[in-house]
Amino acid sequence: MNAVDRIKQIQQQYQPLGVQFKFVYIAEAHAKDTWPLGIKTASSVTSTSSLEERRENALRLREKCDWAIDTFVDGMEDEMITKLAAWPLRYWVLKGSCVKLVAVPQHAHFKFGEIGDYLSKTLTEGQ
Repeated sequence: MNAVDRIKQIQQQYQPLGVQFKFVYIAEAHAKDTWPLGIKTASSVTSTSSLEERRENALRLREKCDWAIDTFVDGMEDEMITKLAAWPLRYWVLKGSCVKLVAVPQHAHFKFGEIGDYLSKTLTEGQ
């Protein structure tokens, strides 16, 4: 199961319980013109030079993944990357304006059970 499918699964489980999920599209990870990873993992997008291009890429990705999620786009100043280390995939759990959990990849992978465990515990304890 890929990362998006795993997040969608968590979303389907917890959204009915009041948990909100948001997707923020940032600078293109491994754009074919700036940081290609090789033929098997090559991205089909190039780095963007305008907010409109970035919006188009975000919408294409959401449609490709068949993902019903509120989508936001980081500005061309890349504040999500510089201020929150949002590169290339990251997730946070927030309560109000407080960050409660930040996923940190280990060996280029996330432990998606971590977010489910945290949400289950938080919802059970009413934190």
